[in-house]
Amino acid sequence: IYRQAIAGSNAVSNRFVTIALDLTLTQDLIDEGHARELVNKIQNLRKDNGFEVSDRIKITVFTDDALGKIIDKHKAYIQGETLCLQLNQHALSHAPAQMQETIKVDRHLCQMALEKV
Repeated sequence: IYRQAIAGSNAVSNRFVTIALDLTLTQDLIDEGHARELVNKIQNLRKDNGFEVSDRIKITVFTDDALGKIIDKHKAYIQGETLCLQLNQHALSHAPAQMQETIKVDRHLCQMALEKV
């Protein structure tokens, strides 16, 4: 018996094994990816600001509604990965003229400040 992947599928096959992957991106997966990207950017800001690996921080974020909802949904993950004790978020329209950092997560713009606690 020889196995062969169905044409048009995301499967690979050899004589003994067939592997098929579901490559559909759901909104939950996209949101999780945005949260992971935000964590990466925060970690880079920690490094750029000379924070120690063990420093606890406070994050103030000004962002659009869509990214704000993602932050709400993944708040515990973001705080855990960045050693953040306090995460405050506000509408981007209320951002002060001089914020510490402006970053982009996909198509979402946000401004944030990090402080040692």
